[in-house]
Amino acid sequence: MRLWLPQRGFGFPVLAGLMLLLTLGPARAAEWESISLFASGEARVAVQEAMRSTGATAVSVALVDGDRFPWTETYGYKDLTDAGALAASGETLFGMGPTSRLVTAIAVLQLAERGRIRLDDPVVAHLPAFRMRAPEFRRITVRMLLSQASGLPGTDRRNLHTSMPYPGYPGQVLAALAEQQLKHPPGYMHSCGQDGYTVLEALVAAVSGDSYARYVQKEILDPLGMSRTRFPDTSFPDHLCARGFRGRERLPREYTNSAAAGLYSTPEDMAKLITMLVNGGMVKEVHILDRASIQDMGRDQTRGSFDPVPCALASFGLGWDTVNHPSLRAANFQAWSIQGQTPQFGTAILVLPSERMGVIVTGAGFTAADAAGVAERVLLRRLVERKSLAEMPRAEAPWAGAAAEAPEDLLPLVFGLYAGCDAAYRARAGTLHDTLHLETFRPAERRWRTLAEDLRLRQDGWFVSDQEPGVGYRFETADARQYLARRWTTRFSGVQALIAQRVDPAAGIAPGWRALIGRTWLLANELPSSQAPAAERSLELMTLPGADRLLFVHGQGFYPVDAARDGPRAGMLLLIPGFGGGDLDELCRSSAGEPVGLRSGSRFYRL
Repeated sequence: MRLWLPQRGFGFPVLAGLMLLLTLGPARAAEWESISLFASGEARVAVQEAMRSTGATAVSVALVDGDRFPWTETYGYKDLTDAGALAASGETLFGMGPTSRLVTAIAVLQLAERGRIRLDDPVVAHLPAFRMRAPEFRRITVRMLLSQASGLPGTDRRNLHTSMPYPGYPGQVLAALAEQQLKHPPGYMHSCGQDGYTVLEALVAAVSGDSYARYVQKEILDPLGMSRTRFPDTSFPDHLCARGFRGRERLPREYTNSAAAGLYSTPEDMAKLITMLVNGGMVKEVHILDRASIQDMGRDQTRGSFDPVPCALASFGLGWDTVNHPSLRAANFQAWSIQGQTPQFGTAILVLPSERMGVIVTGAGFTAADAAGVAERVLLRRLVERKSLAEMPRAEAPWAGAAAEAPEDLLPLVFGLYAGCDAAYRARAGTLHDTLHLETFRPAERRWRTLAEDLRLRQDGWFVSDQEPGVGYRFETADARQYLARRWTTRFSGVQALIAQRVDPAAGIAPGWRALIGRTWLLANELPSSQAPAAERSLELMTLPGADRLLFVHGQGFYPVDAARDGPRAGMLLLIPGFGGGDLDELCRSSAGEPVGLRSGSRFYRL
């Protein structure tokens, strides 16, 4: 399908009308005879709702059932120019982003099966170039990198997304890690980040004696017949890819320079990978992995590690974000999932091994959360069709139960400041007796804003307001630290997670660091082709209102750092498992004889 606009240039009304027309029907549908209309109808409604709410320009879906792809469908347009709109199709390529980590995990497990490595070997035994300032880095194993338990700071976002390929990115990451500390001891807990998989990318190359891209092509993509999956380079045909838009602005091609997060593919091609996973490592006569390796991928690696409020969305497997997907768990199924976001693409993969089923959803201008929402609706509807599930699960009921009388000394004990990797919270007395008031800090406004009012303790130990019974907060003490947890309802389940750790408001700020407060520092070493948004190109230091604590504010979020001593480094403070303690870096200021500036990871900022 090709639609032409009637005039050069287009405005929002024309674009909105075109979006509506393109999303009302699929650009491509295959093998309709083998599936009833229920799953496809569920997906169509879910996709259209998400496209309208996000402004996504193209979305594509593929369902795997056994060794068949009973249904694939693509919506929207892959490109829009002054001349007209080009409809997306099953051949349109989308950026897979962090879901590419599945391929990295498969490559590492192949090397383990062939005796080239063992998962519990130290990384340095196979990659001598891997170094860090913390001596404990020698204890980091291959398994810890795969399961997000290594303690690496998070994700080096400098030059991660560019409009031209940057092959030096893996070396940049290794060089930056050599100057950094660990955010927690190896294996202590599991928290998300991309750097561990970039290190694995280098490890695969070092062990195999080939480049990472060539190894993956030869050992995974070619054997599976994934002919439309590739790592983009300058020869990559531009017309094959879905393009991202910011409003009416057509964005440049996006290159994700960690190959472990940089695949371009189609859902139908990625469905071949899913088929291999749900069929015990085989596709027809092609062997990719042993069944035991796939079972290891799907084993919850977080058991026994520090996590006082386990989050089902962060039950990391090997390559998977979770092997205990909450919505499928609510329906009594164990499912594995991974989702990922780049500036232009959002993708989710959801696999149900016991039923040999899976689904992939990807889109341009889509969010990973929207892709995940579509994926779970499609898979649940297919389970109903197959009569493996009696009916679609109902929305999780709000949790607010009977109020409990708060012990006299409880509320004063939880009042105070809490922080995660991208937010800060303040707990104080509510306006009503025995209630709690929560606020969140807005750095741009230099003020606290109300998050939840008059939360009352319930019999299950959570604080919930009558006005918003689907959201609750809880305070936990573990390993001599105090934490703030949140729980919320989703379409089909409930989720809980730690979101912040209590911080001492009176820790103090050394004079050398205090002198830097209030200045704006500009990023000085990003490539011209970087697609980093403007918000990521500066940082600011400020104090958290009501506390003598240095706050590091940057494009991805903000968090407190330890600046109580007048040295060149303001260290990491937070130990939060899961996503609340994701990307964290210490902050370094220039020493004598160096250019005046601040360094965070590999990024250097000047006044």
